[in-house]
Amino acid sequence: MKTNTQKYHFVLALKFSFLCWVLTCGLALLVSHFVSQSEQSRQQTEMLELIEEAVELYHSDGLESLVEVFELAENETWTKEEAQEHWQEEGWLMALYQKDVIIAGGDLGFERANTSKSQPQTEIDEETQLIFYQAQQINDGLYLHLWQRLDHDVVIAQNARTQFIVWLAIFCWLPPLLIFVYFRQMQGNTITKLSQQLSLVAKAPELHRTVAKSDDPQLLQLCSVINTMLDEITKLHHNIKTMSVGVAHDLKTPLTRVANRLQSMEQDIDDPVQLAVHLEKACEELEKIISTFNNLIRLNSIESGKYQQGFKQIDLSTLLLDLTDSFTPVFEDAEKTLSVSILPNISCYGDADLLAQLVCNLLENALEYTNPRASVWIRLQSHSSGVLLQIGDNGPGIATSDQAHIFERFYRADTSRSSSGNGLGLSIVKAICDIHEARIYLLEGQPGAVFNIEVPTH
Repeated sequence: MKTNTQKYHFVLALKFSFLCWVLTCGLALLVSHFVSQSEQSRQQTEMLELIEEAVELYHSDGLESLVEVFELAENETWTKEEAQEHWQEEGWLMALYQKDVIIAGGDLGFERANTSKSQPQTEIDEETQLIFYQAQQINDGLYLHLWQRLDHDVVIAQNARTQFIVWLAIFCWLPPLLIFVYFRQMQGNTITKLSQQLSLVAKAPELHRTVAKSDDPQLLQLCSVINTMLDEITKLHHNIKTMSVGVAHDLKTPLTRVANRLQSMEQDIDDPVQLAVHLEKACEELEKIISTFNNLIRLNSIESGKYQQGFKQIDLSTLLLDLTDSFTPVFEDAEKTLSVSILPNISCYGDADLLAQLVCNLLENALEYTNPRASVWIRLQSHSSGVLLQIGDNGPGIATSDQAHIFERFYRADTSRSSSGNGLGLSIVKAICDIHEARIYLLEGQPGAVFNIEVPTH
């Protein structure tokens, strides 16, 4: 694995270095080209100004003034050898032609034209040089021709630029390669440490989390997302573990009782009365098991969100009044009091059956876990963020250590599980609140158990 990683980083470094080399050399060549073009344009402009000045002198002072500009005497012509020597020493050559007869200056056989133009290249003495050429008509039949090779200083500057580009091409790949290798090495160390931390997390996900000692915001964000994901997975794992233990406990007791009843039925097979009693008790235990599975299916069905498609406007006041009317006799039979305070015409957006189940679960809990002659109340009123539904009692309440877990599946404050119930009632209540985007919480510092439920109206 380490060898493959090193090979991958090496290839990546070479690609990065090659890309930098291409970009650097290309940019250097481009800049050099534009500088050369600027220098050549400047020289051509100076030639044009010179030849225009000579022509003006001719028109004002005659031929003598024109040739003086080029440091020649009138009718002074050069032989080919003299012209060659002048070209080599001075780098320029002029020729004054009268109807194709040279009357001043010299000519090395360069191309001539009777219009202004530049001549890019010509071979002279087996040496390729860039030659600029300008021609100007002075009068009918009289033409001035001027040739000039690239300035010596410009040639030196071009040679220097060429050498610089060559050296740049040889060495410019090295700095980006070293810089890239350095940063990849730093990043590789960070990733290696992160991998080691994740290995520890895999062994004990509840004890370890990732920590990035880096200023890289992307890496810090990655660690934050990983830790959040681990928290969610740990929470899910804990819920699955709790649910498994809860299912095992809640099924073990009724199944054991069913088995005992079956054994008793075998022993009392000849006693019809006892046989009927055993059969009735066995059915009751089986109904508890079926109820547990039904609640699980109901809870998963609520959490799937499929009920949201049937949401509509509900008269919550009327719904709660109907429910409390049916519960009041039950509380009276249990020698407990149910107080009702419901403001009229309060509505919300949701599923009536689910909201009814929410209220039923909380009232059944109050009925089950409060002492005789306990007072239970249900209140409904408008709230700043919607509707406030409160269901409370003056019973023994819920221990502080249990309050954080009451909405977990199969969680029961009664660790012996001797009381009735399967620990899914409040989980279903919480799921119904979530699907309605309602907020449920247990009031602190209150005697008994008081649940506040804030339901949005839209």
